[in-house]
Amino acid sequence: MVTAIITLVGESDSGKTMVASELIRILTEEGYKVAAVKHCPHGHDVDKEGSDTHRMALAGASTVIAVSPNKVTKIERTESDLSLELIVKALDGFDLVIAEGFRDNKTPKILVQRSDGHPYTGPILTATAAVGDTGPFSALTCFRFDEIPELATYIRNRFLTS
Repeated sequence: MVTAIITLVGESDSGKTMVASELIRILTEEGYKVAAVKHCPHGHDVDKEGSDTHRMALAGASTVIAVSPNKVTKIERTESDLSLELIVKALDGFDLVIAEGFRDNKTPKILVQRSDGHPYTGPILTATAAVGDTGPFSALTCFRFDEIPELATYIRNRFLTS
């Protein structure tokens, strides 16, 4: 099975996470297995300072995995930023990956824009749709923030049908 990938792009605070969360909720309720990947170009830390996993990582572990009855978290140090395509290769059995960020990859993109935010200035060569309150966006298929169920239908019809 080939996993479909959709990338949400937009400036900070444009609504990307809200759109991603709502799409994930709708599509998982319909029975699709969805993975989410968020690009954090300024870094991130899922460990709390002083926690056991944080101390293990600080000690030099290349990979730290925390396992509990309902969750597994893997923290892996890398030499550089990984491409979305490389990350998706490591995922198996998903119908859809919804990525946030990753502006420069070649996957289909959905532009997210708020009228009170900064205009998106990144590449949109592979943009297929837009979500926001500022549209229309040239020749893109456009949805308002209150039309996420319609966007989910668009994604299902365009990317999830075999």
